[in-house]
Amino acid sequence: EFSGFMNLETHVLQFEEHTGPSSPFPWGPSVVFHTHPRSVGAELFSVTDLFLFACAPAFYSLLFSEFQVSVLEKRKPELKFLSFLRKKLDYLRKGGHLRRNSRMNSCYFSSILERKFPELKSIINHEQRIDYICNIMDFKLTEHKL
Repeated sequence: EFSGFMNLETHVLQFEEHTGPSSPFPWGPSVVFHTHPRSVGAELFSVTDLFLFACAPAFYSLLFSEFQVSVLEKRKPELKFLSFLRKKLDYLRKGGHLRRNSRMNSCYFSSILERKFPELKSIINHEQRIDYICNIMDFKLTEHKL
């Protein structure tokens, strides 16, 4: 799996190859990308992906999977809610709670979102959860089949 970013001014693409259950969400300039080529649900962004994208400086995130490319666009990066999430992420990092490729990261992020938006707890289906999170964070998600 791969993750990286593209600088739109220089058109330089930087990426890393990763082994293991998932590639880390890249932290870079305005366009970032990562892959989910062979896992169940690989064609969808995860809660972790959405949470980190909300906190990251990027305006666009591209997810390449085996059968499609998904584009996530941050419509209003100045929202107060995104600042709240950045503070929560900083707290988790400083406390040493986050681990690379750990399922606990997703639990932390889901818990933060569920406390802020209790109605999210009642949404079980992953695709519906992602749609709901995109809606409350004002992200535009488009999917392109390959």
